[in-house]
Amino acid sequence: MWFFFNSAALGVGLAMDAFSVAAANGLREPRMRLMKMLLIAGCFAFFQAAMPMAGWLLVHTLLTVFGALKAAVGYIALVLLCFIGVRMLLEKPSGEAAPRLTPGVLLMQGVATSIDALSVGTAIGAYGPGRALVCSLIIACVTFVISFAGALLGKRLGAVAWAEKAGGVILILIGIEICVKGLL
Repeated sequence: MWFFFNSAALGVGLAMDAFSVAAANGLREPRMRLMKMLLIAGCFAFFQAAMPMAGWLLVHTLLTVFGALKAAVGYIALVLLCFIGVRMLLEKPSGEAAPRLTPGVLLMQGVATSIDALSVGTAIGAYGPGRALVCSLIIACVTFVISFAGALLGKRLGAVAWAEKAGGVILILIGIEICVKGLL
């Protein structure tokens, strides 16, 4: 029972960045369709499951490499999210004719918001492969629900004029937060 509770709690903690980025995406695109919100949530859930499993594999195979990667995690997230956030801030307001969240940007967001989950591999390192996989799947389910809620909330608030700029600032702040957490 504690295993499931701890896995869900891990999922909630890891999904907060994904929630914020999904909300920023919704703010940016107030006419976002359901399928796109599901795609965003699915992308974030996939990466939030894949990163702990990758960390688990690193713990079990290449522990010295993982130590070197851990120092770079915050910087990678900072660069990716700041790049996207600054682009949002510099864009001139445009009509709603074309969707602005490209697959490439979504993948970058998925990696950036989940790269800190790589370190969860050390937390689940004592698990066997089956338990590690179940933990990662629970994290993915929690992330999916939370990210979908973020996209929906952002969409609802996205009709306001300042929403796109606010979304850019949110992404930059999340990048800074991930970087600072990685340094501590």
